[in-house]
Amino acid sequence: MHQVVTQVTAANWTRFVEKSALRADSFLARLSDDDFQQGMTALRTPGDAINQDDAVTEEIDWVVFTRRG
Repeated sequence: MHQVVTQVTAANWTRFVEKSALRADSFLARLSDDDFQQGMTALRTPGDAINQDDAVTEEIDWVVFTRRG
């Protein structure tokens, strides 16, 4: 079975930026300090590119394998 599931990552953009600043994600932890800080600056000033009150979501591919017999 395969299904794409939408998961809420943060209630809004401000909360997403706060969570990202913790650098707890393994991808963020691998960035150099300079690259991370540049990215955080961009996250803090998105302009009109997004509605900052909307929930931040991500799509996850769920795949379930079953054993027959």
